[in-house]
Amino acid sequence: MRDLLTSTFARLAALGAGEEGQALMEYALVLALVALVAVLALTLISGPVTSIITTVARPL
Repeated sequence: MRDLLTSTFARLAALGAGEEGQALMEYALVLALVALVAVLALTLISGPVTSIITTVARPL
């Protein structure tokens, strides 16, 4: 997994060498940040959601 991230960032850095690639690199970094925040948020709320679903499903 780490090798994949390293190679992806290396490719993005190579694209960022020109002005055209710079915008693409900025969009890629924003997308990566949004994905990271989404994963963290889902990880944090998974416990309470599981608890609620279990509480509702037990009586059924």
